[in-house]
Parts: sequence; structure tokens; C-alpha cells
Amino acid sequence: MNYSNYDYPAYPARDLFAYITFGKEGLRTKRFMLSSFLKEVAEDPELSNIDALSSVDNSSATALVKTLRSSGFIAAVENDEDAYRKAQKEYMAAKFQVENDFKADLAKELGVDDIPGIDKIMEKAWADGHSSGLQSVYNEADELIEVMQPLIDSYRAIAKKMAPATA
Repeated sequence: MNYSNYDYPAYPARDLFAYITFGKEGLRTKRFMLSSFLKEVAEDPELSNIDALSSVDNSSATALVKTLRSSGFIAAVENDEDAYRKAQKEYMAAKFQVENDFKADLAKELGVDDIPGIDKIMEKAWADGHSSGLQSVYNEADELIEVMQPLIDSYRAIAKKMAPATA
């Protein structure tokens, strides 16, 4: 199996949902993403020539607010919690889809995708092996199927006998 087909999406970084709103008498109030504050300040013609802004400490939101306030700005950090929770839900849905695709493809790869309830075996293999990687899940599933092979063969023989004859 080509495991690179099952890469998880990136978990949403919280700082992508943090904004800083700041202003000063004589300037319009601005709102920038915290993660790109210095870049946005440098690109804003109204702000790029203010020395205090070109040398702010943006190592953390607290440090940035403190630096801005010491330079006479009013500043506050806001977190868009709704957007962050939405991004987390989208991440979890995408992650779940990747996992389900892997388990379905693994059943097919091992030749047991026709067996009713095989998803339970794939779930067990996932639970036992995913913390060590996809190869470990593959190995766990392969071992479980090997143990169950007589049952699988019996099921297929019965299913074949019960199948309607084709003309």
C-alpha cells in the first residue's frame, strides 16, 4: 500500500484565528491577523513609517500589546473562537475520512472487503496499531485475518452455495 495517500491534514494553528486591533489618536483603527502583524504593518502606507511599529516585539500577543501600549497605542487581542472551532471540526472530519479510506482500502488490499462485519476487524487493527503508524495497522489487520481465515473461507463457501445460479 502507498501510505502517502493517507496523510492527515494540518491541524489548525490557533494563532491563525487571533487578531490584534489597535489605534492611536490621528490614525484609523486597524485590525490585523496576529500571525502576520509585522508584514501587514510594513505593507500599510499609513503605518510603515511609524518607527515604533517597525520594532515591536511580536514574540507573543502579550508582548505585542505591551509594546504597542508603551508607544501610545490602544491595543487588544481578539480570538475568533467560532472560526477556530469550525476549523477544528473540519480537521476532525477530514481526519476521520482519511482513516476510513485507509481501513476500506486495507480490507480491499487484504482481499476481505467482501466479508460482512470486516469493518470491526479493521477498527480493532486500527485501535491496536495506529499509534505506531499505518504499517503497524496493516500488520495487525493481516494477523487478525490470518487467525480468522478458516471462518472467512467457510463464509465464502456458504455464500457461493447460496448464490443464485447465473444462466
